[in-house]
Amino acid sequence: MFRKLLLLFLVAVLGVMAFPFSVQAQQMTHGVFKVGDNRYTIDNVIYSMDVSPFIENGRVYVPLRYLAHMLLPEGEGVIWDAQDLTVTLEKPGITLRLQVGNPIMYRSPGISIPMDVAPVIYYDRVFLPARYVAEQFGYQVEWVPQTREVHIRSSVIYPVQPQVTAPILDLENKAVRGERDETPIPPYKWEYKGGTWTWAPPIPQYMVESVLEYYRNYKPHPHSSQYDYILTYCMDKDSSAVLSKVAEVMRSGARNSGFAEREIPYIVIAFVQSLEYVSDSISAGYDEYPRYPIETLLERKGDCEDTAMLTAVLLRHLGYGAALIFFDDHCAVGVKGDPSIEGYYFEVNNTRYYYLETTDVGWQIGQMPEELKDKKAIVIPLP
Repeated sequence: MFRKLLLLFLVAVLGVMAFPFSVQAQQMTHGVFKVGDNRYTIDNVIYSMDVSPFIENGRVYVPLRYLAHMLLPEGEGVIWDAQDLTVTLEKPGITLRLQVGNPIMYRSPGISIPMDVAPVIYYDRVFLPARYVAEQFGYQVEWVPQTREVHIRSSVIYPVQPQVTAPILDLENKAVRGERDETPIPPYKWEYKGGTWTWAPPIPQYMVESVLEYYRNYKPHPHSSQYDYILTYCMDKDSSAVLSKVAEVMRSGARNSGFAEREIPYIVIAFVQSLEYVSDSISAGYDEYPRYPIETLLERKGDCEDTAMLTAVLLRHLGYGAALIFFDDHCAVGVKGDPSIEGYYFEVNNTRYYYLETTDVGWQIGQMPEELKDKKAIVIPLP
């Protein structure tokens, strides 16, 4: 009976795939700063600066005041501490703190982000490395060497939501206790590069509950070895087709919204990072309860190994190499990459797997928490 439920779940996801994605009107914010030019534009409106952007150590620096005008509503949310030479940038949900001369940027809560350059003071003005700051606020940054311009873009919304109605699903009454809850599950929403993505699969609540009940009560949940996480959870055959279609939904939504192929894995990563972090003892009543990736997807929550496994499996379905990275008390993802990628990585059989944190939003491939940098790990690639 479970296999019928799972097939119906798959039919619902396929129903999403069967309709074209609707692209709602996008409200674009587009800022342009040019090296050596004391003018800049936001949405084709020209503004003046009393100093000009410049390049140092391969990075474009933009004056704090004018960069904030681009990134923050009305330039609000900027605090300058002249004594400590620190600047704080705030908008709902994000707080950044930078210090002149310090190549570490701090993001709440307690995240340290290393940079290869530091804020500086020139002409009595604070200059910030544009790319590092803008990307933390979800903006897309592009350097155009021909014109020596930095383009900073954001979209209010990138819809991944097709305008469809739920397909008619047939389920035997004997498989359900009591009345079925036909209410569609709430849409998934997450942030990526300044836009809010929405995915609303037309799946009724009773189907989700039936699938979760099966996985909780009838599927094994071993955790005596790191290989259990690979062979039992990541290689689960029952949910493989469903998760493959979820990956295709993400791919199609990104393409239809005008994103390049190389951005698709980052959109998927942002999706999983948006899920709620919760410990096993609180959410499942066990000290250790590894979730199958489909459980994490449907429950929309999990701890480090849960979100790591879901991310790794979705990346694998998209055709990207992935591994699980095990520390004594933590689990993360390894993303297969070439030497052109900056950041921390582990090498397995001459292949680099770059560290990826999945327990919170904003972590980039190659960024690693300070407390883990000196620790040894076991890295196991997915087959």
